[in-house]
Amino acid sequence: MIERPSKFGGSIEFTSYIELEKEYRAGNLHPADLKAATATAMNTIIAPVREHFEKNKYVLSNNMDDYYYLFNTGYLFDISSNFQFFPSALVVFSPGENIIFDINAYFRVMDRFWFGASYRNNRSISAMFQFQLNDQIRFAYSYDFDFAELQKFSSGSHEVMLRYEFRYKVEAISPLNF
Repeated sequence: MIERPSKFGGSIEFTSYIELEKEYRAGNLHPADLKAATATAMNTIIAPVREHFEKNKYVLSNNMDDYYYLFNTGYLFDISSNFQFFPSALVVFSPGENIIFDINAYFRVMDRFWFGASYRNNRSISAMFQFQLNDQIRFAYSYDFDFAELQKFSSGSHEVMLRYEFRYKVEAISPLNF
């Protein structure tokens, strides 16, 4: 429900997002009315969370069923001095929910180019490419294609990354490989 004064047409109720979008695009719904209604709806949605934290400011809950457990592993194989293969896997588990897993593999060429693919159980596949310009700047691109429920709403997504790394020396195995 979008509440507005009667001089601006009175309150209006929509039964679907498509109907709301159609009226907004047609100019029958002012952006300020939509913004106010969205803010009101968001406050209603998060009200239970806000109430919980107001009542339980200093209560520490440790219910293990509320957590997600992640297991990530992989290994970098040296095929030659300029060519490496890195398979990896990620398993996500939460009690009472389905187990999610990712299987990933990429090749690294001359420590500058990465290309590979990823599969998420019955949900999506991805293709990835990464280029390291120098020791501090990397550019990456990936395309994700969903074949689960999300496919009804999206034909895939493009992701672009530009990374600047502040260099410093640390004597440790780099987590950037994972």
